[in-house]
Amino acid sequence: SKKLTVAMKLVWQSLYCVACVAIVARCGGDLFASVMDLRELYGHEQDMKTVLKNYLELEEKKLSKIREFYESLPEPGNSVEYIKGPVNSFSILRRAKREWDSKLADLVYEDNTHELMAFVAEKRHKFPSEEDLRGGLIGLKRLLDTYKLPMPEITNGSLSLDNKPMSVDDCFEIGLEAHKQQLWEIACIWFEESLRLKREGAVRGDQRGHVTMFEILDYLAYSQFKMGRIYTAYRNTQDLLKIVPEWAESRVEGNLVYFKAMLSPEELEGKGTEEREEDHIPIGTSLFWGADDARVYENLCREPIKLTPREERKLKCFYLSKKNTLNLLLNPAKIEMLHYKPRIYALREVLSNVQMDRIEELGKQKLYRATARNHVSGQFEPADYRIAKSGWLNNNDDREVFPIINQRLEDITGLEMDTAEDLQLGVYGIGGHYEPHYDHARNNKDTYGFGTGNRIATILFYVSLYYIPITRSVSREMR
Repeated sequence: SKKLTVAMKLVWQSLYCVACVAIVARCGGDLFASVMDLRELYGHEQDMKTVLKNYLELEEKKLSKIREFYESLPEPGNSVEYIKGPVNSFSILRRAKREWDSKLADLVYEDNTHELMAFVAEKRHKFPSEEDLRGGLIGLKRLLDTYKLPMPEITNGSLSLDNKPMSVDDCFEIGLEAHKQQLWEIACIWFEESLRLKREGAVRGDQRGHVTMFEILDYLAYSQFKMGRIYTAYRNTQDLLKIVPEWAESRVEGNLVYFKAMLSPEELEGKGTEEREEDHIPIGTSLFWGADDARVYENLCREPIKLTPREERKLKCFYLSKKNTLNLLLNPAKIEMLHYKPRIYALREVLSNVQMDRIEELGKQKLYRATARNHVSGQFEPADYRIAKSGWLNNNDDREVFPIINQRLEDITGLEMDTAEDLQLGVYGIGGHYEPHYDHARNNKDTYGFGTGNRIATILFYVSLYYIPITRSVSREMR
């Protein structure tokens, strides 16, 4: 066997993402980077919904009592005639003291917000930050770019577990968040989809939703202008002028004049204004690779490598067993050949469900926003090309589970685990990814500081995969 440095990593994925790896440094605004944090946030929301329901029930009871008192009051009439009756006169005195001054006042000033406000105060530190919203928006855009998803497939419910289509208001609200974050390209995408849904609804006579056509076109034209799409901003402002309310008319007219002055006579006729697909540079393109490499990477994410029938015939699945390794004789490793040349294999069911549950349980408290080394400063810091949270586990965290895992890997690979690094967890959130990278030091120095040399192998476990096919809304967990 060989004593060599081995990096072991576990990866949790959410929706569509690539793999893996991380280091340590907590920073604010990192909920969007982890599916575990998003799952916890969903739990908080459900708890808050229960507390809010209790609050509404108490308020409804209070309003019911106030309405009951209101309906018991005499109808408006002649006051002189009303107080002629001594009973009526006394009733006024009694109501003013017992009901208006005491009973009603107590109801009006009754505060049912204590439980709700206490819950919000307790959970507020776990709420998303502006950075989370920004990261989530960029993550959604990355998914659209990487998988070339048409917006209608997003908004028709194909990527929703409940198949619920998005409304005009839903799309507009996402566009509005992108607008606030000055993510103009993302804002345009969602405003344009909101506009499409609004127009389709108008054709069907469906006017549901609070957002108006004026609001959509107004925000869309401004976002297009900020992107440099002056012609489309000009055209949408022309449409806007047809429906503009009086209070905004002068502003819209001024915008139209301004946009027109920025366009040449040819551009005003629509010549040379077409947007080109090749102008798109994927979000997150790092300093280490260019747009052409990024497009190859995105294409590989969209479609698996196509094999010829001859290549497929060479692929096989088999059990790995070694005569001199008792564990493999009793429990052979399951191996699947994915590609013949170069040889690519996948190990199946190396970890048990019990082991994975234990790793997840231990790892929850050790996850931090993943960072990458800045090639200029040498410091580790969050980066757009690495969106995840990570943590580290070793034998000291569980002296039963991890020795068994290490022994299993040693049996399968023939590599001793004495110099292996700690088990690294990688958890991905909205559009989580790590761009293609070298997983070893390229200068052949002992970069990792363990005194064991450079990495020669990375063992990568995909612990869970939350997968939603484009063609139908089915959720499944694969382990």
